[in-house]
Amino acid sequence: MTKSAVFLYEKNIALSLAGWSVFICAAAFYCILFNQLVLLSPESYLNSLLWSLKHYAGWLVLTPLLLIVLAKSKQRRLQRSVWSVSCSAAALLLALSIRVIFELQSGAESRWVSALVNELPEQALVLTVVLLFWALQQQLSSGRTKSAIQAATPIQLPETSPVPSAEETVLVSKGQNECLIRWRAVDFISTAGNYVELFCDNETYLLRATMKQVEQRLPTADFVRIHRCHIVNISVIKRIETLPAGNGSVSLHGGQVLPISKGYKQLLRLHKFVAA
Repeated sequence: MTKSAVFLYEKNIALSLAGWSVFICAAAFYCILFNQLVLLSPESYLNSLLWSLKHYAGWLVLTPLLLIVLAKSKQRRLQRSVWSVSCSAAALLLALSIRVIFELQSGAESRWVSALVNELPEQALVLTVVLLFWALQQQLSSGRTKSAIQAATPIQLPETSPVPSAEETVLVSKGQNECLIRWRAVDFISTAGNYVELFCDNETYLLRATMKQVEQRLPTADFVRIHRCHIVNISVIKRIETLPAGNGSVSLHGGQVLPISKGYKQLLRLHKFVAA
Protein backbone atom coordinates (compact mmCIF):
# COMPACT_ATOMS: atom_id res chain seq x y z
CA MET A 1 0.00 0.00 0.00
CA THR A 2 1.43 3.36 -1.01
CA LYS A 3 1.87 6.30 1.36
CA SER A 4 -0.90 8.23 -0.39
CA ALA A 5 -3.31 5.30 0.02
CA VAL A 6 -2.43 4.96 3.72
CA PHE A 7 -2.92 8.70 4.20
CA LEU A 8 -6.29 8.55 2.42
CA TYR A 9 -7.40 5.60 4.57
CA GLU A 10 -6.35 7.27 7.83
CA LYS A 11 -7.90 10.57 6.82
CA ASN A 12 -11.28 9.02 6.01
CA ILE A 13 -11.31 7.02 9.25
CA ALA A 14 -10.47 10.11 11.30
CA LEU A 15 -13.09 12.27 9.59
CA SER A 16 -15.75 9.56 9.89
CA LEU A 17 -15.08 8.89 13.56
CA ALA A 18 -15.02 12.58 14.40
CA GLY A 19 -18.16 13.38 12.44
CA TRP A 20 -20.21 10.44 13.66
CA SER A 21 -19.04 10.89 17.27
CA VAL A 22 -20.31 14.45 17.26
CA PHE A 23 -23.58 13.39 15.56
CA ILE A 24 -24.22 10.46 17.93
CA CYS A 25 -23.62 12.63 20.99
CA ALA A 26 -25.90 15.33 19.56
CA ALA A 27 -28.60 12.74 18.80
CA ALA A 28 -28.36 11.39 22.36
CA PHE A 29 -28.69 14.89 23.77
CA TYR A 30 -31.71 15.51 21.53
CA CYS A 31 -33.28 12.25 22.78
CA ILE A 32 -32.95 13.43 26.39
CA LEU A 33 -34.54 16.80 25.59
CA PHE A 34 -37.38 15.11 23.68
CA ASN A 35 -38.15 12.73 26.54
CA GLN A 36 -38.07 15.44 29.19
CA LEU A 37 -39.87 18.21 27.30
CA VAL A 38 -42.33 16.26 25.14
CA LEU A 39 -42.87 12.87 26.78
CA LEU A 40 -42.23 14.27 30.28
CA SER A 41 -40.26 11.17 31.25
CA PRO A 42 -36.68 11.33 32.58
CA GLU A 43 -34.08 9.51 30.54
CA SER A 44 -30.43 9.01 31.39
CA TYR A 45 -27.77 10.17 28.97
CA LEU A 46 -26.31 6.64 28.88
CA ASN A 47 -29.59 5.13 27.66
CA SER A 48 -29.95 7.89 25.09
CA LEU A 49 -26.37 7.30 23.93
CA LEU A 50 -27.03 3.57 23.57
CA TRP A 51 -30.17 4.33 21.57
CA SER A 52 -28.19 6.60 19.27
CA LEU A 53 -25.46 4.00 18.85
CA LYS A 54 -28.04 1.35 17.87
CA HIS A 55 -29.26 3.59 15.08
CA TYR A 56 -25.98 4.88 13.66
CA ALA A 57 -23.09 2.67 14.89
CA GLY A 58 -23.03 0.77 11.60
CA TRP A 59 -22.15 3.93 9.74
CA LEU A 60 -19.02 4.36 11.87
CA VAL A 61 -17.55 1.47 9.87
CA LEU A 62 -19.42 1.84 6.61
CA THR A 63 -18.66 5.53 6.05
CA PRO A 64 -14.81 5.34 5.81
CA LEU A 65 -15.03 2.15 3.74
CA LEU A 66 -17.49 3.73 1.33
CA LEU A 67 -15.39 6.91 1.00
CA ILE A 68 -12.22 4.93 0.30
CA VAL A 69 -13.90 2.69 -2.29
CA LEU A 70 -15.47 5.68 -4.07
CA ALA A 71 -12.17 7.63 -4.08
CA LYS A 72 -10.24 4.69 -5.60
CA SER A 73 -12.58 4.36 -8.56
CA LYS A 74 -10.53 5.23 -11.68
CA GLN A 75 -12.78 3.91 -14.43
CA ARG A 76 -14.35 6.00 -17.14
CA ARG A 77 -17.16 8.37 -16.25
CA LEU A 78 -20.04 5.98 -17.06
CA GLN A 79 -18.36 3.00 -15.37
CA ARG A 80 -17.48 5.18 -12.39
CA SER A 81 -21.12 6.23 -12.03
CA VAL A 82 -22.31 2.61 -12.11
CA TRP A 83 -19.62 1.66 -9.61
CA SER A 84 -20.61 4.52 -7.25
CA VAL A 85 -24.29 3.56 -7.38
CA SER A 86 -23.45 -0.09 -6.73
CA CYS A 87 -21.21 0.72 -3.75
CA SER A 88 -23.81 3.11 -2.31
CA ALA A 89 -26.56 0.51 -2.68
CA ALA A 90 -24.37 -2.10 -0.98
CA ALA A 91 -23.65 0.28 1.93
CA LEU A 92 -27.35 1.03 2.33
CA LEU A 93 -28.20 -2.67 2.33
CA LEU A 94 -25.59 -3.38 5.00
CA ALA A 95 -26.78 -0.49 7.17
CA LEU A 96 -30.38 -1.71 6.88
CA SER A 97 -29.32 -5.25 7.74
CA ILE A 98 -27.53 -4.04 10.89
CA ARG A 99 -30.57 -2.02 11.96
CA VAL A 100 -33.01 -4.88 11.34
CA ILE A 101 -30.82 -7.28 13.36
CA PHE A 102 -30.76 -4.78 16.26
CA GLU A 103 -34.53 -4.38 16.09
CA LEU A 104 -35.22 -8.12 16.04
CA GLN A 105 -32.78 -8.79 18.91
CA SER A 106 -34.21 -5.98 21.03
CA GLY A 107 -37.39 -8.01 21.51
CA ALA A 108 -39.64 -5.67 19.58
CA GLU A 109 -42.77 -7.39 18.33
CA SER A 110 -42.21 -6.75 14.64
CA ARG A 111 -41.28 -8.81 11.64
CA TRP A 112 -38.15 -8.13 9.67
CA VAL A 113 -40.16 -6.76 6.71
CA SER A 114 -41.84 -4.08 8.82
CA ALA A 115 -38.50 -3.27 10.48
CA LEU A 116 -36.91 -2.94 7.06
CA VAL A 117 -39.64 -0.60 5.79
CA ASN A 118 -39.50 1.43 8.99
CA GLU A 119 -35.70 1.94 8.84
CA LEU A 120 -35.34 2.51 5.08
CA PRO A 121 -36.10 6.29 4.95
CA GLU A 122 -33.75 7.13 7.84
CA GLN A 123 -30.86 5.04 6.49
CA ALA A 124 -31.37 6.41 2.98
CA LEU A 125 -31.17 9.93 4.41
CA VAL A 126 -27.92 9.07 6.20
CA LEU A 127 -26.47 7.65 2.98
CA THR A 128 -27.42 10.86 1.13
CA VAL A 129 -25.57 12.95 3.72
CA VAL A 130 -22.48 10.71 3.42
CA LEU A 131 -22.49 11.00 -0.38
CA LEU A 132 -22.84 14.79 -0.17
CA PHE A 133 -19.87 14.88 2.19
CA TRP A 134 -17.87 12.75 -0.25
CA ALA A 135 -18.75 15.07 -3.16
CA LEU A 136 -17.69 18.10 -1.12
CA GLN A 137 -14.44 16.38 -0.18
CA GLN A 138 -13.70 15.61 -3.84
CA GLN A 139 -14.40 19.22 -4.83
CA LEU A 140 -12.06 20.60 -2.17
CA SER A 141 -9.34 18.07 -3.05
CA SER A 142 -9.59 18.97 -6.74
CA GLY A 143 -9.30 22.67 -5.92
CA ARG A 144 -6.20 22.12 -3.78
CA THR A 145 -4.60 20.00 -6.51
CA LYS A 146 -5.13 22.70 -9.11
CA SER A 147 -3.73 25.34 -6.76
CA ALA A 148 -0.65 23.20 -6.10
CA ILE A 149 -0.08 22.66 -9.81
CA GLN A 150 -0.41 26.37 -10.52
CA ALA A 151 1.96 27.21 -7.68
CA ALA A 152 4.53 24.68 -8.91
CA THR A 153 4.31 25.82 -12.50
CA PRO A 154 6.92 28.49 -13.27
CA ILE A 155 5.60 31.78 -14.57
CA GLN A 156 5.94 31.94 -18.31
CA LEU A 157 7.33 35.30 -19.31
CA PRO A 158 6.28 36.64 -22.70
CA GLU A 159 8.76 35.83 -25.37
CA THR A 160 10.70 38.77 -26.67
CA SER A 161 12.50 38.91 -29.95
CA PRO A 162 16.27 38.97 -29.47
CA VAL A 163 18.01 42.14 -30.52
CA PRO A 164 19.67 41.37 -33.83
CA SER A 165 23.42 41.78 -33.80
CA ALA A 166 25.19 43.74 -36.48
CA GLU A 167 26.13 41.73 -39.55
CA GLU A 168 29.77 40.74 -39.75
CA THR A 169 29.78 40.08 -43.51
CA VAL A 170 27.83 40.96 -46.62
CA LEU A 171 27.31 39.06 -49.88
CA VAL A 172 28.30 41.23 -52.84
CA SER A 173 28.77 40.86 -56.60
CA LYS A 174 32.07 41.09 -58.47
CA GLY A 175 31.49 40.68 -62.20
CA GLN A 176 29.72 37.35 -62.68
CA ASN A 177 30.73 36.09 -59.27
CA GLU A 178 29.57 36.63 -55.71
CA CYS A 179 31.70 36.79 -52.61
CA LEU A 180 31.56 37.61 -48.92
CA ILE A 181 33.41 40.58 -47.53
CA ARG A 182 33.60 41.94 -44.03
CA TRP A 183 31.83 45.23 -43.40
CA ARG A 184 34.80 46.58 -41.43
CA ALA A 185 37.06 45.98 -44.46
CA VAL A 186 34.97 48.39 -46.56
CA ASP A 187 36.57 51.86 -46.95
CA PHE A 188 33.50 53.69 -48.21
CA ILE A 189 30.17 53.16 -49.96
CA SER A 190 28.66 55.21 -52.78
CA THR A 191 25.40 55.13 -54.71
CA ALA A 192 25.31 53.71 -58.25
CA GLY A 193 21.75 53.83 -59.59
CA ASN A 194 19.79 50.84 -58.25
CA TYR A 195 22.97 49.54 -56.63
CA VAL A 196 25.57 50.72 -54.18
CA GLU A 197 29.31 50.39 -54.70
CA LEU A 198 31.45 49.08 -51.88
CA PHE A 199 35.13 50.07 -52.11
CA CYS A 200 37.47 47.67 -50.34
CA ASP A 201 41.27 47.41 -50.77
CA ASN A 202 41.17 49.10 -54.17
CA GLU A 203 38.44 46.72 -55.30
CA THR A 204 34.86 47.71 -56.11
CA TYR A 205 31.88 45.48 -55.34
CA LEU A 206 28.18 45.88 -56.13
CA LEU A 207 25.23 45.34 -53.82
CA ARG A 208 21.61 45.72 -54.96
CA ALA A 209 20.21 47.93 -52.19
CA THR A 210 19.49 51.53 -51.31
CA MET A 211 21.77 53.65 -49.15
CA LYS A 212 19.15 53.62 -46.40
CA GLN A 213 19.02 49.82 -46.42
CA VAL A 214 22.80 49.58 -46.30
CA GLU A 215 22.97 52.14 -43.50
CA GLN A 216 20.63 49.98 -41.39
CA ARG A 217 22.88 46.93 -41.83
CA LEU A 218 26.19 48.63 -41.08
CA PRO A 219 27.99 48.57 -37.72
CA THR A 220 26.95 52.06 -36.61
CA ALA A 221 30.08 52.61 -34.50
CA ASP A 222 32.38 52.16 -37.52
CA PHE A 223 30.63 54.05 -40.32
CA VAL A 224 29.22 57.53 -40.77
CA ARG A 225 27.21 59.04 -43.56
CA ILE A 226 28.78 62.23 -44.87
CA HIS A 227 26.63 62.80 -47.97
CA ARG A 228 23.41 61.47 -49.45
CA CYS A 229 25.60 59.50 -51.84
CA HIS A 230 28.48 58.47 -49.55
CA ILE A 231 29.07 56.51 -46.37
CA VAL A 232 32.63 56.28 -45.08
CA ASN A 233 34.52 54.03 -42.67
CA ILE A 234 35.77 56.26 -39.83
CA SER A 235 39.05 54.35 -39.56
CA VAL A 236 40.17 55.33 -43.11
CA ILE A 237 39.56 59.08 -42.70
CA LYS A 238 42.86 60.97 -43.01
CA ARG A 239 41.77 64.59 -43.02
CA ILE A 240 38.59 66.62 -42.90
CA GLU A 241 38.35 69.99 -44.68
CA THR A 242 35.48 72.35 -44.13
CA LEU A 243 34.45 75.43 -46.10
CA PRO A 244 32.82 78.65 -44.84
CA ALA A 245 29.57 77.62 -46.57
CA GLY A 246 29.32 74.61 -44.23
CA ASN A 247 30.20 71.86 -46.67
CA GLY A 248 33.65 70.36 -47.22
CA SER A 249 35.48 67.17 -48.08
CA VAL A 250 37.04 64.09 -46.50
CA SER A 251 40.41 62.76 -47.56
CA LEU A 252 40.96 59.01 -47.08
CA HIS A 253 44.18 57.08 -46.53
CA GLY A 254 43.74 55.49 -49.96
CA GLY A 255 43.87 58.89 -51.64
CA GLN A 256 40.15 59.24 -52.37
CA VAL A 257 38.41 62.54 -51.60
CA LEU A 258 34.70 62.51 -50.82
CA PRO A 259 32.39 65.51 -50.45
CA ILE A 260 30.72 66.44 -47.16
CA SER A 261 27.24 67.93 -47.30
CA LYS A 262 26.22 70.54 -44.77
CA GLY A 263 23.42 68.36 -43.36
CA TYR A 264 25.80 65.53 -42.32
CA LYS A 265 28.65 67.70 -41.05
CA GLN A 266 27.55 67.69 -37.41
CA LEU A 267 27.13 63.91 -37.46
CA LEU A 268 30.66 63.51 -38.75
CA ARG A 269 32.02 65.70 -35.97
CA LEU A 270 30.23 63.58 -33.40
CA HIS A 271 31.76 60.39 -34.72
CA LYS A 272 35.16 62.03 -34.94
CA PHE A 273 34.87 63.03 -31.29
CA VAL A 274 33.79 59.54 -30.23
CA ALA A 275 36.64 57.97 -32.19
CA ALA A 276 39.12 60.25 -30.48
